Amino acid sequence: MKRQSKSICRIEHYFRIVRSSRFILLSLSVCFSVLFSHSQVESAEVSFKPSIVLREEYDDNIFLTDDDRESDYITRILPSFRIDYKTPFWDLNSDYTLNWWYYANLREGKSSHNLNLKSQLRIIRNFLYLDMSDIYSSVVLNPRRPSTDINLDVNRSDSNNALISPYVKYQINPVISLSTGYRYTNIWYRRGDAVNRQMHTGYATVEYLYSRQLKTSLSAEYTDDRPESNPLDKPNNQTAVSVRAIYALNQRTDIDGSLGYRWIHFSDGRKKNMPVYNALITYRFHETGRVELTASSVFTPSPELGTLESRTGQFTIVYGKPFVINSSIFYRRDKYIESDQQDDTVGLTLGLEHKPNPRLTYKVSGRYEHVKFLPEKIKRDTYGASGEVSYMLTNRASISLSYNHTRANGHLELDDYRDNIIAVRANITY
Repeated sequence: MKRQSKSICRIEHYFRIVRSSRFILLSLSVCFSVLFSHSQVESAEVSFKPSIVLREEYDDNIFLTDDDRESDYITRILPSFRIDYKTPFWDLNSDYTLNWWYYANLREGKSSHNLNLKSQLRIIRNFLYLDMSDIYSSVVLNPRRPSTDINLDVNRSDSNNALISPYVKYQINPVISLSTGYRYTNIWYRRGDAVNRQMHTGYATVEYLYSRQLKTSLSAEYTDDRPESNPLDKPNNQTAVSVRAIYALNQRTDIDGSLGYRWIHFSDGRKKNMPVYNALITYRFHETGRVELTASSVFTPSPELGTLESRTGQFTIVYGKPFVINSSIFYRRDKYIESDQQDDTVGLTLGLEHKPNPRLTYKVSGRYEHVKFLPEKIKRDTYGASGEVSYMLTNRASISLSYNHTRANGHLELDDYRDNIIAVRANITY
């Protein structure tokens, strides 16, 4: 039985690798088919920019543990390319990066992908459209466990979020337009403990242009959310309505806000109703930066803990030239519907960047985050600091030296760890 179980696990693992590769190959095939089959169109604008990053780093805690820390030398090779393609009937933009790394002491190689593809096909100009997007990236599986943005092995998984949306946009008169269509979303994770799902959404939006400064809209949508079988994630139907206003107060100040309500009905009979909102206020200094205030409330799926109600708020300042200061204060509350858990997070970030000349750049950043996990009343503090010096050898080649430090303290043993990474990187653009 054990041999049979191991064989089944190997088959499932192989199937997931094939499935992930299929997503990537399908998206990339769209890019190349466009390039080669339509490159002769006279009005087509095509841009292809390949590049490669070579990175050698030393990590003194590759498993993010407090005891039995294990260090390793990691070699990373990241080939990438960007495609921009534009014709009167089709716009396509795609960024792709293969992240391959090798642990010298473990003698083990691993890989991850990063793809951001956006496409709009104008089937009937000014009337019928087809939007497609594909985002393949590494995501955190469970925010209650240790993770960092550099370490793609611990508590992370490759994820693919594919979207296809045919829709009609009709200009009723010079100030009123109607958009209605269908949106299919497929969310997939490479690791087996995360919940894949498919979502079918029908929507309609009426836009009204009051003036050059003010545009408003009224939207309604219905979503059929179908996650794979999981005790922490139930199928549900969602109905939502919202109003939105985009207002240019003056040349420096923009306001973009929406307010609505969402009704959720789960397959086991439970119901959840909640207000949803999204606000962005931007004030731009004269050529020296900006101030942003954002707030949002959304109902969204998580990889492992089921659907959640997420409320966020952030105040950001970006100021200075050539010495740039980037600072923010943020708050986030994630309430998991299925497990009756809640994560409250507050924190701040500070970043400094200085370019004494066009070739040389200095960067220093810091981050503090305090999280309270309810109902367990468990707390965790995470501190992060980093520094980087980069130098452009030519217009197409640069080198850099960086250092990253992460330290976490908490009530649980797994929340106590520290991690230091020193890296040298070379970047070449063709």
